[in-house]
Amino acid sequence: MKIAFVWYFGKASQILDNWRDGLRAAIEIIEKDHKVEWFLDEKVPDPNEKWDAVLFWSDSTCPFFSQIDNYNAKKGIFLTTDPMNIYNLKKLDAVFCESTPVFDDAKKYGLTNAIKAFGTDTEFYKPDLNIKKDIMFFYPATFSPWKRQDVIASLGGRLLCVGTVQPDGMNEYGLCKKMGVRIEEG
Repeated sequence: MKIAFVWYFGKASQILDNWRDGLRAAIEIIEKDHKVEWFLDEKVPDPNEKWDAVLFWSDSTCPFFSQIDNYNAKKGIFLTTDPMNIYNLKKLDAVFCESTPVFDDAKKYGLTNAIKAFGTDTEFYKPDLNIKKDIMFFYPATFSPWKRQDVIASLGGRLLCVGTVQPDGMNEYGLCKKMGVRIEEG
C-alpha cells in the first residue's frame, strides 16, 4: 500500500523526528509493511498520484478538507479535538477519535464512520498501583504546549505523567517537574 500521511500543522517538520507517542508507534508499524510518504506543515499530496490511502492528523476545520474530494483513495483522519465540522467529517472513510469524549460527540452527531482509536489501553499498560497508591490522576501524553500540561501541573505529586518531551514542550515539562508532578519518560 502507498499511504500519504498529512500532518497539517505549522511545526510538524520540527516535531516529527522527536515524536514519540502511541500514534507515532502505530504509524511506525504501518511503515514496516507499507510505503508512507509524509506531508508536513502545509504541504499536501498530489491528487494525480496514485494513493491507496490519504490519512491526516488535524481537526475537522483544516483547510486541507477543501481538497479531499480530489483524491481517489481511502481517506481518514486522526481526530484530536473539537470543533467538529460534520460536513467535512462525513467525506471520510474513517474518523479515528483520540478519546472517548471525541468519539461520543462524533456518535452524537451521527457519524457512522467514527472509530474509537486512542486512550489508555489498560490491557497493555497496567500501572503498579501498589507502588503508586497516592497517585490520583494519570495523564498519558507527550509534553507539548497544545496538550496543556501547564493547566494540570497544579496537581503536583498527585499526578503521574507518562510521555516524551517534544522540542517545544520543555516549558510544560519544566513546570510539571517544578510542581512535583511524577514523570515517567517513555
